[in-house]
Amino acid sequence: ECIRAFEGHAHIVYSAAFSPDDQLVVTASDDGTAMLWRRATGECIRTYRAHVGQVLFADFVPDGSRVVTASEDRTAKLWNTEGTECLQTFAGHVGLVSFVSCSPDGTSILTASEDGTAR
Repeated sequence: ECIRAFEGHAHIVYSAAFSPDDQLVVTASDDGTAMLWRRATGECIRTYRAHVGQVLFADFVPDGSRVVTASEDRTAKLWNTEGTECLQTFAGHVGLVSFVSCSPDGTSILTASEDGTAR
């Protein structure tokens, strides 16, 4: 049974993840945005716009204070969940970035790319 729909993206949603405290959801979309939602109500509370092209993946860092995104623009980005500013951009891949992961202590970011590398 579906208990909540998170509606607001203009195109395909590629990924969705729960925050560590289970209060928020982050989604990544073909429309070039990632969105942060309140899980209980389905309300969109933040829209992250800085990638050029599809956002393929989004997830929370382990403490839930930030979000990481991966994009076809060959970058990953780190965002503050309290605002919409991009805190850091991770560049260097020559192909789209399909996945991003955070170390358990939240100090390192790992990206995977169609260029055949992880960084």
